Amino acid sequence: MINEKEIITMRIPFPNLKSGLATKDHMYICVESVGMNKQFVECQSLKPKMLGNPMFKNFIDEHPDISRNPFTRDTRIDLDYTFGTTNSTYKRELLARIMQTVHNDLYADITSVLNLGQHKIEFLNEVQLKALNHPNIY
Repeated sequence: MINEKEIITMRIPFPNLKSGLATKDHMYICVESVGMNKQFVECQSLKPKMLGNPMFKNFIDEHPDISRNPFTRDTRIDLDYTFGTTNSTYKRELLARIMQTVHNDLYADITSVLNLGQHKIEFLNEVQLKALNHPNIY
């Protein structure tokens, strides 16, 4: 079982199976864990084209800092979306290797932005999610 504040690496079928999120592993921070109901925010390496891009409205940019996060590069935590599932079990093998949870201060920053309610909740196709991450999500 994956809990709030924990960081996992997985592929998600969003917006489709050919997207970068479906073809490459990305880190996701669990921001809600109530039984089988989970919500995650995506973390991706910060790229120059992201800087000043109006596509990103709610986000946190993080520098690598082993006391706060497991990132090895400058990373954008995208808070415009949360990705939800309601019927999937996540194995502990998906946990990030360097550090399994984000620091309490970073988690508080994330939740304070999400609590503004300016994000969109995308419920994932769980059949596709399980196929992309088999056998670690079932």
